[in-house]
Amino acid sequence: MIVTDTADSFVVAAVIGKAEGSSRLQRYRRSVGWFIVVMSFGMAGYALATGPLGVAPGLPDAWFTALGAAMAAAALLALLVHRARRRSSLGLQG
Repeated sequence: MIVTDTADSFVVAAVIGKAEGSSRLQRYRRSVGWFIVVMSFGMAGYALATGPLGVAPGLPDAWFTALGAAMAAAALLALLVHRARRRSSLGLQG
C-alpha cells in the first residue's frame, strides 16, 4: 500500500506540475476519478455476489494476481504511449 500510494503521489505531482492548462488537469482528474469509481463498484459487486447473494463462486488467488499484473502493465503501457506521443509532438527523437 505504501509503494502504491507513493507511486500515485509521484504521478499526480508530475501531472499537476506539468499541466499547461486547466483543461488538461481536469481531463486527468476526470479519467482517474471514473477509473476509481468503476473499480470500486466492480469490487463491491464482486463482494456482494460472492458473499450474501452467493451467486458467483470465489475466484482463486492466481486470478487476482493476474488481474493486478494486467492492470499494472496497462498503466505502464499508457505511460509509455503518453510519453511517445508527447515526444513526437515536440519533435524529439529517441
